[in-house]
Amino acid sequence: MKSILTLTLFFVVLSIQAQSTVIGFAPQFKQQRFYLWKETDFLSKKKTVISETVVDDRGIFRFETPKGPIVKYTVGTEDLNGYFFAENGGVYRLEFITASAQSQSYSLQEEIELTFLDLDSNDINFKMLGFEAWIDDELSKLHFERTGEGEMLRQITLLKLTIMKDASLDTSIYFKEYLKYAVANTIENLNYMGAPSDFELFKSYFFQRPIQYDAPHYTQYFENFYDQFISQMEVNDASAMFRAYAALNLYEQDSIIARHPCSGSAELRSLINLYMLKQAMNGNFIPKSVIKSNLKLQSEASPYPQHRAMACNLLQKFSGIEIGDAFPFESLKHTPSANKPVYIHAYLPSPSKVVWSLWK
Repeated sequence: MKSILTLTLFFVVLSIQAQSTVIGFAPQFKQQRFYLWKETDFLSKKKTVISETVVDDRGIFRFETPKGPIVKYTVGTEDLNGYFFAENGGVYRLEFITASAQSQSYSLQEEIELTFLDLDSNDINFKMLGFEAWIDDELSKLHFERTGEGEMLRQITLLKLTIMKDASLDTSIYFKEYLKYAVANTIENLNYMGAPSDFELFKSYFFQRPIQYDAPHYTQYFENFYDQFISQMEVNDASAMFRAYAALNLYEQDSIIARHPCSGSAELRSLINLYMLKQAMNGNFIPKSVIKSNLKLQSEASPYPQHRAMACNLLQKFSGIEIGDAFPFESLKHTPSANKPVYIHAYLPSPSKVVWSLWK
């Protein structure tokens, strides 16, 4: 019996240690409700509430995050929030202070920069923040207009080698991957003589590599690299893709995408297809009814469970827009005066203060 109790207690202690703890100081938000969110998927940007609490009279709030891989969390109110990365066993002491006065009339969603107190030097946030400050400083030293092409290539190559050397010495697999894609998201975006071709970039960052759905460094580069992918296709393939969308033919859509040299595995092609539909939602080159039908098809027939869930989340976005969304393309029956902009205001009509303020 004693052995069983000891073993049980041992596992309970391990479980508690595996969680990460968030202790925050938010003196401007006493007695306000704070949330801890996790992004459900990177295409729809839908967020799921993991936990919620009320900031106490001292301005203190506290969260426990579940055990698991390193995850990006958002913390704060609906209107003011910031993000951090949590890893097992981490203790995060955060200062949540904003210089902006909170408006009572509008929902002004704003991301604030969290301040970490006593952050462990081995923590993933410490490493990432340190790297971002360093790479910004290094990139500011590159002067394209005053440096010869050969010297520029030498400096960039040296910078990439320095980062890769640091990655090889680090013990965190997550940070190694972060550094790899940090190169992609910063240095590889520079336009210089000798820069790798799109196909070379594809081989480095996507070919025969697992899709990292929950890693922002990967998903950011995916969205940049495959941005407006239909315009990267041959004209005949793009036309065929429109017909395949109209025919609701998933197999044909996949076959067309596969013709592109940077299309990769079947799973990657399926994700590219979803991204094309997501971007089409804010354009006018594919009818909304066709986009909706194809997303419904993906939500039911995709062989990848994560893609079915993504398609469902994207379908939900058809019912409205949220703060931060791209404005949906619509035909406006209005002829503005010459050389004068049109102000379009989207608002939630339920609070009377919002409606009243529009007439002031």
